[in-house]
Amino acid sequence: MRRAARARSGAGVAPGVCGDGVADGIVMKGLLLNALLGVGLGRFGSVWGLPVFLPVVAAELAYGFHVHHLGVGGGLRRGVALLVCGQLGFLLGALLRPLPGER
Repeated sequence: MRRAARARSGAGVAPGVCGDGVADGIVMKGLLLNALLGVGLGRFGSVWGLPVFLPVVAAELAYGFHVHHLGVGGGLRRGVALLVCGQLGFLLGALLRPLPGER
């Protein structure tokens, strides 16, 4: 019973591992970066700017592999989440474009 309570509270989690607060904040910063990049590309760019996400996600995954020692499954999940977040940001940015008759 104590072990389950400790696992839920986050006590005893090694630094740099998801669940310690630091790694979770870094993951959220990556998602925010991709969302803001997507909104900017969707609002002011075109669909041809979407390949910009690939090197950004690759750099974030390389950081995760090096610092947090992510496995292949964790890296794949994180990469897909980052790409989906960027694409949804792009769609939101496209919705923020003014209509042709608005100007």
